[in-house]
Amino acid sequence: MKKKRNLYKVILAAATVLLAPVAALADWEVEKNASGIQFVSIKSGNVGEISHFNDFSGKISRDKDFELTVNLASVESNITIRNERMQTMLFDTAAYPSASITANIADVNIQHLLAGQVRQASVEGMLALHGETQVLPVHILVTGLNQNKIQVVSTKPLLINASAFKLTKGIEKLREVAGLPSIAGVVPVTFQLILQKTE
Repeated sequence: MKKKRNLYKVILAAATVLLAPVAALADWEVEKNASGIQFVSIKSGNVGEISHFNDFSGKISRDKDFELTVNLASVESNITIRNERMQTMLFDTAAYPSASITANIADVNIQHLLAGQVRQASVEGMLALHGETQVLPVHILVTGLNQNKIQVVSTKPLLINASAFKLTKGIEKLREVAGLPSIAGVVPVTFQLILQKTE
């Protein structure tokens, strides 16, 4: 009888080892319709305008690598001609159709977040934009919504310096065509993302 109990424990332990990684190795994908990416541009010294992107995708891989890719042609400023100018004069979407940011968030331990639990983290993000790559600090708050869904939001804006990504000429073109005295060369970007676990 004792041998049977011991055998049962061995089988149970083996099953636990085999099954546990299934949840731990899950991928997470961004639900675009429930998420958002915004940026603020400042013109004429003190006039702020909020724009966003309509098309983007993202995931957290099994290795805890986070990646977010943005279709720059989907920029939306609520003015059609301004959208077109940003696409062609600023982003040059014909040559650089997308921007992406990657970061490792292994320290956040998202797999075991319960509903209502939160994790804060500051990680190094690698931003690829307009043919340039820069390391930026990314400050996030991760909240468990249920066993299969989490929310990731920026707790501080990502400050994108136009000169670091060779966007200064594009900003100057926008300023000239719009007849503005100035457009700020540093742009704050924020995001709020809902991610769904996938097997």
